Amino acid sequence: MDNIGAHELELRRIVGPMIMTLLLSLEGSSPEVSRLVNVSDNMHLGSFATLIDAAFGFSGTTNHIYISDEDGKRTLYTAAPGAEEKDETTLAIGDIGEMTYVYDPAANWTIRLDVLGITDVDSPAPLLVDAQGPDVIEACGGPEMMTAFYHEARRLAAGLEPDMRVSPLLLSFMPVMSPERLIERLSTADHSTVAERMAFTSEDFFMPAEPDFTSDPHTPNIADDFDAFINSRPDLQQIISFDPNPERNPAIISAMSEFFADHLPEGEEFDIYPFTRLVSNVRSFLYHCVDGVKLTKKGMLRAGDVRTLAENIGLTLGPGNHTAEAVPPLNALRAFLELKNFLRTEDDYLRTSLRGLDNAEDANNLIEVVEDALYFYFHTVYSESALNVFRWVVDPTGPTKPPRDPEFVVNLFIALGILEEGSTPDHIVPTVPGDEVLGIYLTFPDE
Repeated sequence: MDNIGAHELELRRIVGPMIMTLLLSLEGSSPEVSRLVNVSDNMHLGSFATLIDAAFGFSGTTNHIYISDEDGKRTLYTAAPGAEEKDETTLAIGDIGEMTYVYDPAANWTIRLDVLGITDVDSPAPLLVDAQGPDVIEACGGPEMMTAFYHEARRLAAGLEPDMRVSPLLLSFMPVMSPERLIERLSTADHSTVAERMAFTSEDFFMPAEPDFTSDPHTPNIADDFDAFINSRPDLQQIISFDPNPERNPAIISAMSEFFADHLPEGEEFDIYPFTRLVSNVRSFLYHCVDGVKLTKKGMLRAGDVRTLAENIGLTLGPGNHTAEAVPPLNALRAFLELKNFLRTEDDYLRTSLRGLDNAEDANNLIEVVEDALYFYFHTVYSESALNVFRWVVDPTGPTKPPRDPEFVVNLFIALGILEEGSTPDHIVPTVPGDEVLGIYLTFPDE
């Protein structure tokens, strides 16, 4: 209680809960990693632990302890107190003095808590005021290794020889990205992303107790459905666990779009659906090639890029051969995007053009561009009616004449998320959103 003056304590008794400002600093980190937050003084340490984890990017899946200096005596506060330990729910933020928070005591994540005082600003709580430095990389075990990763990323970006004591660990703990992107990941955290995580982990702030959301007939059991959806997708769980920015991962974006599109109340419109999967798949390819991907001597995508792209756009790869030749939908989408000048090949690298990036940023614009490009592609490359191609895709056994290259058409539409394999590999059917996309395409005049 050393940081709380007598006047402030008396004020708390008179007017009720106050908003405290705390500086949370990760010890031993370079660059500096800290979070400045406003929280209610009556929040107990148990709830505050969840908030700290969200602020720094910890998963919250391991143990933690608080270490306090009370009257010159070291005191431990834990979630499951043992001998000579105290329950963390018995101490509120407004009553703490010198204190540190240790996440995963077997590792070396130590965060110093400094109470700066009571704020005069009437603001919501908890509130992220400032975020310095990156999110943690929990698996690396402590700030010392993160610091080593940061210095190694700078060496790689500068073109120096890699330090073989650090580089293999860096590449094993981090997703595949350019050295410049590694430096960014190890230098800063996005303020809005951190604030959003804190909001979602704070029940008092994000989900007030008064409103009864279950009374809304448009949202029955959606939380349970969402949990079941995540639990049914081990691929998404793995991305959420290991990707430092899962909210930007194309596979996550695509899956979330499909989930919420399927759960929209009838009669309500969603601006992008049913084109969500199409937009996500095109973006996945373009964003993957932003920094350029090295091609093989034959000018094809390498196996690692094939696996990543296939996963991001929802293609199922069997065991064995993962070359681009073995995954024709990727080649079809690449050819389509190159014809539109969204991708370009230079110096044995495949890169996204500025035009491709500009068009990818606006979903509605991207939908229109892809539609125009499809008409242009079939007219220019094959000199045939785009509408006839769409009609054949809808009913390959019907009276419509097959396109000149039916295999390419099927592979392209699979890559765009419009078609998928049915009960057998030879049975190709429209996806649920793809069926609606084809219906929309068939309403446009054939130019």
